[in-house]
Amino acid sequence: KTRNVAAQLKQRDSLLNVYRQLISLRHQSIALRRGEFSVVEQANPECLVYQRSFGKKCMLVALNFSRQPQTLALDLPDEGMWSEVFSTHAPRKKPVSLVTLHLEACQAVLFEPVSKK
Repeated sequence: KTRNVAAQLKQRDSLLNVYRQLISLRHQSIALRRGEFSVVEQANPECLVYQRSFGKKCMLVALNFSRQPQTLALDLPDEGMWSEVFSTHAPRKKPVSLVTLHLEACQAVLFEPVSKK
């Protein structure tokens, strides 16, 4: 398999394009750039979940470091709906509640809260 920039530019899920998407998200989100870091409590040692908050802006990051799918019970202060803005796996199309979160093996996912109207 060829591994160079030209080949990775053509692959949507290449490591190069994943990093480019994450850098773009960071540039767009003041919460990711300057937000306060707080760990979201959950019992699974194979996963890390945290929030970055700046003013009213918030992003939630969930990481599964294991090679097995994991289901997490999250202790979030607001049980509202969240939209997925990035995933290393097939994206969720609709907003979800994060009271319980299923992560695929080795998945990284970022969410932002759905605006309440």
